[in-house]
Amino acid sequence: MFDKLGPRGRGVAQLVASECQTSKEAVRKLGISFCTVETHRTHTCDKFAVRNIVELARYLVGIQ
Repeated sequence: MFDKLGPRGRGVAQLVASECQTSKEAVRKLGISFCTVETHRTHTCDKFAVRNIVELARYLVGIQ
């Protein structure tokens, strides 16, 4: 299922959804800008047809 995402998108999805980290924590851990994290979050939600990060987390937990 993660094959829809690139490597950075997978990293952001894992940190923000699976590990319940905030975007700011993902920024610190990945060393990328806040806007980049938000862009990856938005694109990831779009690719999995979910409306927000909570739905994304539920979706990702369900497929693991």
